[in-house]
Amino acid sequence: MVLESATLGAAGSILGLLVFAGLAGIAREIVRRQTGVALDPWVWHPVFAYAPLGATALASVAGAIPAVLLYRTDVATQLAITE
Repeated sequence: MVLESATLGAAGSILGLLVFAGLAGIAREIVRRQTGVALDPWVWHPVFAYAPLGATALASVAGAIPAVLLYRTDVATQLAITE
């Protein structure tokens, strides 16, 4: 469960960076055309590394909570037939 959560967090981070790249390219052109100011959204900033790592770590923790609860569940009790 933790690996699945971490994978989903990493995939979401990558998808988020791709959406950012598309929107930044569009916004760059709009700002340049309307104001003449040339923005450069492709300049490296540490947040491009910290945000995906943080999101993946947070997703791992979010997946660990139900995993621990499931690990502590007594399977025989849950599967017992009650009338």
